[in-house]
Amino acid sequence: MTVFDKAYYRNVYVAEKDGLISAVGTFFNKSGLNYQFYIYVDGVNVYSQKGTSEFRGYSTIQLDKYVQLKKGDEFEVVFLNYVPFMSSSRLHDQANVSFMGDGKEWMDLSEQSQVAILKVYTVADLGITGNLVKYYGNKTPFTANVGPGVKVTFEIGGVKYNRVGDENGMASVSIGMGPGNYKVTTTVNNTSIISAVVVKTTIVASNVKRAAFTNYNYKIRLFDVSGAALKNTKVKVKINTKTKTYKTDSKGYITIPFKKLTSKKTITITNPKTGQVSKKTITVMSRFVGTKNVKMYYLDATRYTFIVMGNDLKTPLKNKYVSIKIDKKTYKAKTNAKGVVSFKIPKTLAPGNHKITVKYGGEEDATKLAVKHVIKAKKTVTVKRSSKLVYKVTLKGKKVIKNKKVTLKLNGKKYTAKTNSKGVAKFTVKKSDIKKLKAGKKYTMNVVYYKDTLKRTLKVKR
Repeated sequence: MTVFDKAYYRNVYVAEKDGLISAVGTFFNKSGLNYQFYIYVDGVNVYSQKGTSEFRGYSTIQLDKYVQLKKGDEFEVVFLNYVPFMSSSRLHDQANVSFMGDGKEWMDLSEQSQVAILKVYTVADLGITGNLVKYYGNKTPFTANVGPGVKVTFEIGGVKYNRVGDENGMASVSIGMGPGNYKVTTTVNNTSIISAVVVKTTIVASNVKRAAFTNYNYKIRLFDVSGAALKNTKVKVKINTKTKTYKTDSKGYITIPFKKLTSKKTITITNPKTGQVSKKTITVMSRFVGTKNVKMYYLDATRYTFIVMGNDLKTPLKNKYVSIKIDKKTYKAKTNAKGVVSFKIPKTLAPGNHKITVKYGGEEDATKLAVKHVIKAKKTVTVKRSSKLVYKVTLKGKKVIKNKKVTLKLNGKKYTAKTNSKGVAKFTVKKSDIKKLKAGKKYTMNVVYYKDTLKRTLKVKR
């Protein structure tokens, strides 16, 4: 036997005959361990219990209350403990029987030829209660055979109902809840039995997510209180604020077509035979995931990366062309096998603000693109009319730009300089050129590096 770290483990069983779960058994690797376990019957969480291990080794834990089983019921015990399992034993490691995991995701231990040490003990059925499965609107109550004149208490959702057995020994309580899973605790003669109650829906419809501007046929299926399909029956369906009457087909279906969905739809269905009302939504969302505003430096080969999802927003759109428009120019980009687009933004885009628009299937998604200057220079410089001007400029994006030609335009003349290893270019404007400028005036200096132009101010003083 081997023990894993603390985790959930569970075993699944099928009842071979009617009975009552009275205890569970598992292994503890030491005393003083806090544990917790849950019992599910036909998917209904009917029982839970906490405790502390008394000793190291195999332990049988008595339930505080019995749990009802009927022949054919599928039930399982989920335990939180240091997982004990056996690899080489007389136990058969059947698939879909023994699992371990975090309570949400599970690993089938049979894949490792292992089985969790977790047993269930039952006693003979007392014939008092059963488990109840019915459709919404069905008036069948939950019953217990307690004996004529015998007092019994039913507890549902924390509320207790006191009853007395009739002349036939039967006592009952109404189950008027909406669709869902419930448990009923029946207490008679100091014996408590927990039973599962399942109220099935008579309206089968789903909450749906769809990509914007897609078409969709929304399907609804209706049943009567016995679970039979509601055939050829008029049904009122409210979509947002408008109500329309539809007719079910021979299998109880209604199909509502939606074209070019652009906004959320709230669908309210009323079953005319059972009175059940169900509200569902079609949520309309962008198929573009990860599109966002971009900031980049001039001449920087930045990629615009995002995912394009399919119409159902569950699976990516594979190997499809998407339109990408930057300002007035349109490009095409293809999704990969994971629906990812990785588009290289033209590095020659001039510094300034631009707009990126992504388009597919009628949907457009617009974001901002800011191209930043790579020219760094002092905004305003002052020079005496009798002096020369030495003006330093730096070229730097994500990194310094070395050995590149930069131009300075001043008063109709051009000056050139080359950046050094630190990205710095130094312009020298001779005294003779400065002398041509008027004292007290301001002049515009344009620093140019390809399409990147930065305007700066020169003040001339006496």
